Amino acid sequence: GKKSVFVKQAPDFIKVFGPEAKLHRERMALEVSVYRDFAVALGESETAKFIPTIYHFDEESMAFIMEFLGDLTLLDQVLVQPDFQGLGEAYTGMGHFMGKVHALTHSTAVSAERAATLHETYSNPGM
Repeated sequence: GKKSVFVKQAPDFIKVFGPEAKLHRERMALEVSVYRDFAVALGESETAKFIPTIYHFDEESMAFIMEFLGDLTLLDQVLVQPDFQGLGEAYTGMGHFMGKVHALTHSTAVSAERAATLHETYSNPGM
């Protein structure tokens, strides 16, 4: 059968605000990197559950091709439902993912060298 994919590219501005809302293009490389690091930490079954598959990343054009997530419900859609249907499952999944990544990448759970690499790669003092 046919398979859908999603193509994502990082322009150097926020699309909804226009070219004057500058961003750094390298954030796309950082996004791909964090998916890969999460995958290493989580293992195969947890990665399949929480992390989209990246099929190809073109660093020169700052674009990647990834698994199409069209069958999934976005969290912002769940949050605005009047009966909060599915909210518990969404919160449970998010909490499990965040707790698992935190526990597996915490400085006490990895080597000092790995902790330093994670800190250097993902530290964002501007936030």
